[in-house]
Amino acid sequence: MGPYWWPDPSKPDGLPYIRKDGERNPEIQKLDRYKLDPLSKGITILAYAYYFSGEEKYAWKAVEFLQIWFLNEKTRMNPNLNYAQMIRGRNGDKGRGEGIIDTYCFVKMLDCIMLLSKSQAMKKKDMDGLKQWFSEYLDWLLTSDLGKDERMSKNNHGTAYDIQVTACALFADRKDVAMEFINNFAESRLFKQIEPDGSQPLELARTIALHYSIFNIDHAMDM
Repeated sequence: MGPYWWPDPSKPDGLPYIRKDGERNPEIQKLDRYKLDPLSKGITILAYAYYFSGEEKYAWKAVEFLQIWFLNEKTRMNPNLNYAQMIRGRNGDKGRGEGIIDTYCFVKMLDCIMLLSKSQAMKKKDMDGLKQWFSEYLDWLLTSDLGKDERMSKNNHGTAYDIQVTACALFADRKDVAMEFINNFAESRLFKQIEPDGSQPLELARTIALHYSIFNIDHAMDM
């Protein structure tokens, strides 16, 4: 669910929800969004633990998490965000392009999966399956209506979209896609978003402007 959307107090059922920018509705904590962070952070920490200690037990647990979330047919996430950041009572409770930013945590996680690729725990079939999942997700990012909508975003969402596409493309061995976004990044994002005095007007327009200004630059540094 979109984090800044709340029940309309003037309606008996609260629908459709109304926006309160910068104020997070606690209802979101009951949904899938807050399961993504423990997953990605857990895999990242376990991958580092394996890399620096050489102990396979950390790699085995990380691969188990990856199998459950991405590979096991009964439990896996589908490679799309068709319902991400939906707004109750609007558009049939379907997702929005803005929801794509919710998988930004995958960017650093993908680097850590590459660390795990050297372990005994990471079998070839698992790595092949992960690359296939992220290649399918990349196709969805590039071709779906929600993906196209997010690509057109002029603020931090557009920045984050480019980096997610690049990370997925590099992981899935689709370097032609990655290079397109890398080569266009400065012209399409930085030069259009940042003024000569360093300000970012679209981020300054938000109620928590400092957060979003740093947020956008942080994403640019990831690129």
